[in-house]
Amino acid sequence: MLGIQDPWVLTAYLGILIAAALSLVYGLARRNAGDDSLSEEDRRWAREEQQLDEETLP
Repeated sequence: MLGIQDPWVLTAYLGILIAAALSLVYGLARRNAGDDSLSEEDRRWAREEQQLDEETLP
C-alpha cells in the first residue's frame, strides 16, 4: 500500500495522522472553554504596571 513495505512504518504514519486529527478535534472542542474574566487582582496589577511604566519612561 502506497509503496510502504514495512507494516510498522505504515502503522507509524497512520498513528501520526490519527494523532493530528484527534488534536484538531480536541482543540476545536475546547477553544472557548476558558474563563477569560479579569479579577480585581488582575486589574490592580495592570494599574501598578502602567504606573511604573509611566514613571520610568522619559
